[in-house]
Amino acid sequence: MKKFGIVLVLMLLLILIFMMSSLSGNLGINSLNKSFKGNRKAEKVQYDDHIVKISKAFHKNGQTFIIFDELLKIDWKTEPTYKELFKEHEELSNKYKVSYNIYKSNRPIKDVYQLKPIRTIDSFSGWNTEIQGINTNEKSDKALRYVCNEEDGPLKPYQGVAVITATEKQDVYYAVTATFNGREYKRIEPDINSTSIISEEPGEPKPVLQLKVSDIEFYGQKNSDAYYYTRWESKDNSAIEGRPFDYLVVKTKKESKEAALGLHLHGWDGSLTSGFGPWTRQGDNSIFVSSNQYPYDWWTGYQQKHYSFDKPLEERTAEDYKNTVVRPYTSERLLSFVDWMDRSDDWQFDIDKLYVAGSSMGGSGSSMLGIRYPNRIAWCRSATGVHNPNNIKLKWSYESVYGKPDFNPKFEDGTAVWDYYNDIWYLKQNIEKGIGLIVYSNGKNDEVIDWQQAVDFTNTLQETRQAHIFTWGQDGHRQSAKLPVNQSIDNMLLNLKAKQSLPAFTNCSLDDDYGDGDPLVGAYFGQVNAFLMWEPDTIIDNRDNWQVTINLIEQAPEENCTVDITARKLQEFILVPGEQLTYTIEREEDKEIIQSGEVIVDDYGLCTINDVTISKEKYRLIIKR
Repeated sequence: MKKFGIVLVLMLLLILIFMMSSLSGNLGINSLNKSFKGNRKAEKVQYDDHIVKISKAFHKNGQTFIIFDELLKIDWKTEPTYKELFKEHEELSNKYKVSYNIYKSNRPIKDVYQLKPIRTIDSFSGWNTEIQGINTNEKSDKALRYVCNEEDGPLKPYQGVAVITATEKQDVYYAVTATFNGREYKRIEPDINSTSIISEEPGEPKPVLQLKVSDIEFYGQKNSDAYYYTRWESKDNSAIEGRPFDYLVVKTKKESKEAALGLHLHGWDGSLTSGFGPWTRQGDNSIFVSSNQYPYDWWTGYQQKHYSFDKPLEERTAEDYKNTVVRPYTSERLLSFVDWMDRSDDWQFDIDKLYVAGSSMGGSGSSMLGIRYPNRIAWCRSATGVHNPNNIKLKWSYESVYGKPDFNPKFEDGTAVWDYYNDIWYLKQNIEKGIGLIVYSNGKNDEVIDWQQAVDFTNTLQETRQAHIFTWGQDGHRQSAKLPVNQSIDNMLLNLKAKQSLPAFTNCSLDDDYGDGDPLVGAYFGQVNAFLMWEPDTIIDNRDNWQVTINLIEQAPEENCTVDITARKLQEFILVPGEQLTYTIEREEDKEIIQSGEVIVDDYGLCTINDVTISKEKYRLIIKR
C-alpha cells in the first residue's frame, strides 16, 4: 500500500505538472480558436507541442530560404487590407508573444540545447509590411505576401520566412523553434521543424520578382512596365542581415543599351511610387528605379548597432558609441541593386549614365550620393534638400541614426560622421575630387529646410569650383530644381556620363544675388549658372588637350556674359600642379579666336580659365599642353 501511495502521489504530481504546462502555453494557443471581429479568425496550426513545421528550405543565389508555418494562423475569408492586417497583428501581439528562433549546424539537428539561435523572427514575417513606406499600416490596399521563389508564387497567409546569406561553402542543417509568451519550445522533430542537409555556397543575393504590372501610365509615361522586387540584404547592405527591402523598376517600351538609369529617392512619408518629385529622365528611354528607406537615415548610413542599442537615444552617452561606427548601408544597398541590374540579362542601359533625383529628404540623399560617388553618379537633381545636417531644424532625425555630435560618432573610415555627411565640409576637404553636375533648389521661405545651409552650400560649390546649377524662390518646401538648357524639372537634355569630364562654371556675370543667409537679403527669386550650357558629346579629353563647346541658352537675358571655367573630372588630360598650359576660345562657326592666354595648374591639380566670354553663339574652349 505504501508503494502504491507513492506511485499515486507521483502520478498526481505528473498530472499537476502537465496541467501547469497546459495553463502556461496550450491554453493561450487554444483560446485563439475563436472568431475575431470582422471577416477573420486566428487559430493554432495543427501540430502538437508547439512544434513549427518547416514547409520548404532551399538554397539559391547565395542565400538559404527557410519557409515555415507559424503557430498563429489567421484564416482570412477574404484578402486583408494593410489596415486589417496591422490591426490583427497588433491584437495578437498584445495577447500572445510569439517569435521563432532559427538554428544552424554542420550536423543534423536533434536538439538545440547546445546551440544558440542565429536569428529570431517575429510573427507575420511572410507579409510584406513595408512596401508602401512607413505609413503602410494606414493603407486600404490589399496586403501582399512575399514571393521567395518565383515558381512558387506568394507565401501562404500563415507562413513565415527567414533568409540566411551564406558566408562559406559548406553543408549545413537548420531547425526552427517557437517562443510563446516568453517560453521557448525546443523539441526537435526530424523533417518537421529541422531540415535535411542543405549545400550552401556564397553568391550574390538576387532580388526576387514580386509583381509585374504592364502597360501602365507612370508619371506621364504611357505604356510603361513596372517590376516590384524584394531582396533580403546581406550584412554589407543592412545592419540586420537578411532584412527584406523593396525595389521598383519602371521602363518604357523603348529599350536601348544607351538608356540612362535614374535612382529616385523619396522624401518623408514617401514610398516606392511617391515623394521623390517627377520621374526625372535623361532621354526618352530612361529607366526608373526606387526603393523604400529603413531606417530614415536621409539615404546615407547608420550605426552598426542601430538596432541593438540597449537604451534610447536620450539616455546614451559617448561610451555607447565607442565600439560602433556608421556604415553607408543605404547608399551601398542602392548601388548594389543597380549593379545587379547591370549584370542581369533582363535590363538594357548604360551604367555610365546613372543619375540620382529626389526631393526634400530624397534631395538630401541625391546630392550626398552625387558628391561621394562621383565615379558612379553622372549628375543629380536635388530639390529642397539638406546639405549640412548640423545646421537644420531636423537635426534630431540625423541624431537618431548617427548619434549626437557631442558623442563624436565615427564614420567607418574614422572620420567624424557629422563631418563626413556634411556636404560643405566634404567638398572643402576634397577640392581636387571632381563631381558630376549638381542641379539643386531651395526655397528662401522654406519652413522645413533652413535657407542658411543652402547659401553655405552654394558658396562652397563656387569656392571649390564644382559643376552646379542653383535655383531659388518663394515656393517654400516645394521649390523646384531646374535642369540645364530647357530649364525643365524632369527632362535632362544633356547626355551626361559619370566617367566623362565636364566644365564647372563659377562667378558668372548673369548670376543673381542669393544673399548672405538671411532670407530677406538678396533676390527673392534667382539662379546661378542656369543660362550656361555645354555639349558633352563634343568633349575631347586626351593626354595633350581638353576641348568643349560652350554657349548661352536662348532664354538668357543678355547676349553675352563672363564666367570662370574649370575643367573637372578629367579622364586622360591629367594635370600636374605648377604645369603651364595654353588656352584659346574660338567661335565655332568661323574659328575666329575670341580669347587666348596661358594658365598655371594650381596646387589642387586644377586648371581654371578666368573671365571667359560666352555668347549665344557656340564657342570652342581648347586647353593644351
